[in-house]
Amino acid sequence: MLPYGCRIIEDNLRYVFPENTIQYSSRTIYETLKDTLKKPGVYLFINDTYEPDEFDMNRLMKFIRGGGTVFVSAFVFSDEFEKAAEIFFKNYYQGSHWDSIKFETSEFTNYGGYPASKYIYPGVSLDERTDLSRIEIYARNNLNEPVYFSKKFGEGKLFVHLFPIGFTNYYMTEKEAADFAFKSMAFLPEKSIVWDEYYKTGKIMIQTPLRYILSEPHLSWAYYLLLFAAFLFIFFYGKREQRIIPVIKPFANTSMEYYKRIALLRKHQFRDKNYIHVLFESFSSRVTAHFRMTGNIFMEKNEALVKTENFQAGLLYMQIEKEFEKLKNIEKPRDQIKSLILKIDNFYKLTGIYAKRRSRI
Repeated sequence: MLPYGCRIIEDNLRYVFPENTIQYSSRTIYETLKDTLKKPGVYLFINDTYEPDEFDMNRLMKFIRGGGTVFVSAFVFSDEFEKAAEIFFKNYYQGSHWDSIKFETSEFTNYGGYPASKYIYPGVSLDERTDLSRIEIYARNNLNEPVYFSKKFGEGKLFVHLFPIGFTNYYMTEKEAADFAFKSMAFLPEKSIVWDEYYKTGKIMIQTPLRYILSEPHLSWAYYLLLFAAFLFIFFYGKREQRIIPVIKPFANTSMEYYKRIALLRKHQFRDKNYIHVLFESFSSRVTAHFRMTGNIFMEKNEALVKTENFQAGLLYMQIEKEFEKLKNIEKPRDQIKSLILKIDNFYKLTGIYAKRRSRI
């Protein structure tokens, strides 16, 4: 519960002002005066501190001068408030030096006044810079200092109360102080009332758009409806019939299949004898990459390089060289090319080129 939530007086405002409409504001002064309190009425602020900024005070003073009424009860006031209202205060943070409070009106004052000494709070009083001739005093403390007063601005009034504890549940549950808050409210005019919740100490600040949405009944229902609709969409759309996805088997990774595919792809470019050129380019690129060769792949130093790694592969390498030379001079080497491909495939297996090529696929 907020320390200055003032639940008792808030719940009983309708009995204090039976003819007035009562609204509650959780927005700034500017938003409230723009949307909620468009016509002159009573704007109530009760808190331990009252610290609106310059922009809010300018809007508030415009509202008062237009015939509105503002009631502020606090211990500490901002510099912007003091400058705009031309009411200045001095605080005693070591604690209150009051003993009691009495109303100026005789029918409101009880014997001995209302107690104040047992309540620990910051002491506050008017500073000598305040022009007392322009204020109307309704209550004083036992030191004869104004505790509750008003100041006229244009067509409206600003009411200032320096004992906000008097409106709290803690104070109003005391037998001798139960009617103090109601008597203080009796000086306010009979107009529509707005009770402030925005400037309360300890209130929950709206930090995210979602928190604001959930704090408004209409927006929260719209949000829950959106979530429910999204759930239904996912539930029913997720169960729609799926198209059967065909399984495509990969081509077998063999030399013969590879060269068949190369031949098919280049069939419109190469005819007969050109198959040998395609095969030689492919063989040359693989051998060069594997053995890091330079120049002609069938040079003596390259043949020696192959023999050093695998003697049997070196002999087969020399046979492949002769096959290539022979097939280059044949016009239609289609039948003899199978023998060369088998030798190349065996060469790949002996040197490990075939295994590496398979691992990359």
